[in-house]
Amino acid sequence: MRLTTLSFCIAILALSPRISAAEAPLTGYNSENTIPYSLFDDTEKKQPWIKPSVTRAPALRPATTGQVKENQRVQALEKSLSEQQRLNKETLDKHVREIQALQTQLRSSEVDRTAMAAQREKLDALQRALTEAQAQHESSDRELAELRTKVAAQQMLEDSRTLTQSALTEQLKEKEASAREMAQQIEALKADKNVLLEKQQTPKPQTPEQKMSYANGVAFASDIVRILRTQQEVGIEPDRPMVLAGLKDAFSQRIALPKDEIAELVSDLDRQLNEKVGDRQQQQMQTVSEQKKVGEKLIKETQKRQGMKEMDGAYYFVIKKGEGAKLKADSTVEMLITGKLADGTVFDKSGEQNDVQQLKIDTLLPTVSKILSQNTVGSELEIILPPELAFGEQGSEPLIPPGATLVLKIKILSVL
Repeated sequence: MRLTTLSFCIAILALSPRISAAEAPLTGYNSENTIPYSLFDDTEKKQPWIKPSVTRAPALRPATTGQVKENQRVQALEKSLSEQQRLNKETLDKHVREIQALQTQLRSSEVDRTAMAAQREKLDALQRALTEAQAQHESSDRELAELRTKVAAQQMLEDSRTLTQSALTEQLKEKEASAREMAQQIEALKADKNVLLEKQQTPKPQTPEQKMSYANGVAFASDIVRILRTQQEVGIEPDRPMVLAGLKDAFSQRIALPKDEIAELVSDLDRQLNEKVGDRQQQQMQTVSEQKKVGEKLIKETQKRQGMKEMDGAYYFVIKKGEGAKLKADSTVEMLITGKLADGTVFDKSGEQNDVQQLKIDTLLPTVSKILSQNTVGSELEIILPPELAFGEQGSEPLIPPGATLVLKIKILSVL
């Protein structure tokens, strides 16, 4: 805040020493100590565009006449001037305080300006961070869109996997059954291997008597292996190494168990075998009866179907006649096969799963081979085989039960 010119002049006036009437003559006095009337006439100052009329100058009054009044007036002016100087001094002091306050405020403003500059720098940093965050947000939106696309594709893949999961589960069960069967075969092979190892440790027969004895031992071992497999089929799992140890101890006459205990154990084994064989035969007969009943019903319904053909007791339908080359009994073909039982149980899903098989026709069941050899590439057939033309009353467990009637759907793709 700046001092105006009027305030500055008043301040100078207040600081300068007063001049009394005795020290300096009053302006306007003439040589005769009289005051002209025109000195107090300020018409020209108030209205400079109006010229005062010319008046006749009055005669000067002697100084002695108005001296007292004039002195009073001077004193009043001095008093007024003193009062004015006091007021001016107070005003000046007030202005000084205002200047000091303004200086303090200015210094505070400089501090505020520094803080404001820091705040502005912080604001600029925040603005830059906001810009970066917006860029990252846009990038995140793009990544989110890409992820959503990937999730949708993954969901489609999961749906596809779900559709095949049930089929894979069934296939896994079949594989597990096959694995169990293979494990049993492996155990049998291991036992056979142990027998072979024992044979390798014996000297090779040289004389005719030795060869005859060796052949007798091999035949005897074959009977034992067949008996053990029969026991295994009915549910008794023999410990083959211990069976072999019993044979060796019997030949060397160093039996580890008492004869009475051995006789009791053998009797108990015979009892278990008879019970299990009886249970199995009864169950097999019941299964054969059930399967034959369902199969006969299916064959009766098949005989009524339009377009049915018969060959050697089997029935078949040509669903689609192929236009390719005619097959032969020794042809190797690519085909899709789906196998079911008469009750609808599926034992071969490879055709439904589009799993192509390469087979020679003459390796199939004889009736199936004969029917296929009379058709062409591209044909689709449905063949119904009664049990006597399939696996009979023995079946082929665990896939095909005894006495089962088979329904085969075959699609011939190509000949190799």
